[in-house]
Amino acid sequence: MILRLRARCARVAPSSCEIDSAYIDAFLELDVKEEGDAVFVLGTTRDETGGSEYFRWRGEREGRTARLGEPAPYVGNKVPRVRAEETIPLYRALAEAVRRGLVRSAATPALGGLALAIARSAMAGEAGVDVDLGTCPDLTALPPDVALFSESNGRFVITAAQADASSIEALFMGLPCRRVGTVTAARRVRLAMGPSRLLDVDLDALKTAYQETLRHA
Repeated sequence: MILRLRARCARVAPSSCEIDSAYIDAFLELDVKEEGDAVFVLGTTRDETGGSEYFRWRGEREGRTARLGEPAPYVGNKVPRVRAEETIPLYRALAEAVRRGLVRSAATPALGGLALAIARSAMAGEAGVDVDLGTCPDLTALPPDVALFSESNGRFVITAAQADASSIEALFMGLPCRRVGTVTAARRVRLAMGPSRLLDVDLDALKTAYQETLRHA
């Protein structure tokens, strides 16, 4: 994930882009880095599952199909909206956090939702995560499946060193930023909503299922 990137587009091939490392101001990957790092959720999650991967999966699971050119059987009508008045201040704070070197990883839940963003980061980093989304009032107000798979815009899952966690919280003061968990050495992805355990899966089993899906894509 490149948060700020300036590139020179090749004149001989307008559709391609030549990236010069001297033009890269900051580069972030989605993989979690070290045991003990703090996990944060940035942004607000709403009931916005229209056109989501979750609805598509539900239709496939129930054996429902659509002819080519027709909408999927499950589409929904609550599509994500961009709220610039909310996202711009958040993006600016995130850019400043990156500039200060406070952010170790960042992933966006825009495709698939928070559950997939957290899982992808854990798989990429070959480490476990222990997350309690019960600290986020916007999430506790939603049904669990919507909280996990809504594709609301303007959100990020980031990690930071424990020593930098308070600096992240201070930088995002007044913005939707919640510390939700920790990177662990347990190689398990654990998601809870307060006392309710939503997910507890072995990391290797998760990777196998993910890669199997890719092989059949």
